[in-house]
Amino acid sequence: PMGWLINTAKNKIRELNKSLKKIECEVGLDADEYTFTEDGTYSVSAVSTDAAGNKSDERKISFIIDNTNPVVRISGVTDGSYVKDSATLEFSAVEVNYRNNDVKISGTRNLNGITEVLDMGGFVSSTKESVMKKVFTDEGEYEITIMAEDGAGNSSKTERIHFTVDTANPEITLAGLDRTSYTDTVSGKINIKDNYYRTGTVKLVRSSVTYDETADRLNITDKEDVTDLFVKTGKESSSRERD
Repeated sequence: PMGWLINTAKNKIRELNKSLKKIECEVGLDADEYTFTEDGTYSVSAVSTDAAGNKSDERKISFIIDNTNPVVRISGVTDGSYVKDSATLEFSAVEVNYRNNDVKISGTRNLNGITEVLDMGGFVSSTKESVMKKVFTDEGEYEITIMAEDGAGNSSKTERIHFTVDTANPEITLAGLDRTSYTDTVSGKINIKDNYYRTGTVKLVRSSVTYDETADRLNITDKEDVTDLFVKTGKESSSRERD
């Protein structure tokens, strides 16, 4: 294990040395500036030597040039999808100078026409690619956004996703069928209640049962699709009366 740690450290040092670039320049007395344009972390030192060979004290300064925007992503669910029970989102941010990268996450949840602003917070990147996961369990329609801004003021594009968490099963009730047997025409109504009726699929099938006295048995007729009798009228929809 110790040998593996030493080799890993040596490899990282080699990679760091390859990425370092040494810049040497001489600045005359009439010059007062030197321009740095490439992205990177800089450590600049300055020493002045006169004609007699006398040297000044060395002066050092460090700074970062960053012209690259952070990149953010949201994954875990498909935009516009419906998810049963819960949804797990993964928020990621890619930024080379991650120590100064501020990631902001915001969102809303809408249920039955009431919109709630979610306290999502965010995070400060801890590596070049930082990831945070969050689970959404409350029923509702969600809109979640993420963006990031680094220490140099570069901003990412804002990513946005919409999805719905549906934890409740549709409710079916029967009306007008309160007796166990009938001798005349039977009329009834089927009520189906669901928060997301616009996207639901409803199929109604009717079967008739008759008694064959000769064979002393019940006969069940072929099932009949009567879905066309169902009308979606709102959160609570119902079929037309049917004999």
